[in-house]
Amino acid sequence: MNKVLTWLFFRESKGQSSRPTLNQFFDEQVVPYLNAKSPDNTIISIFNNNIRYEIGSVQLVDLANQDLDRWIAGQRKKALSQEQLTSIFSPSIG
Repeated sequence: MNKVLTWLFFRESKGQSSRPTLNQFFDEQVVPYLNAKSPDNTIISIFNNNIRYEIGSVQLVDLANQDLDRWIAGQRKKALSQEQLTSIFSPSIG
């Protein structure tokens, strides 16, 4: 495991959870990074509207390909195109 992932998953010295959920990781790590990079909230909005309530409560260490496959299938049923799904997973960061 690389140093960044080790730090994220095993940082109990500050009393933080060693098994963060996808939501916790996004809120604690990604949002501050995005806010520092750009005032554009597109990525935050995409996460909140498309991911947070469906798979956000899954702990990162438990998030499996099957979870993502089910989520993508559900999004396709909502008639999201492949381009929209791709933009959710790989939006450009200013």
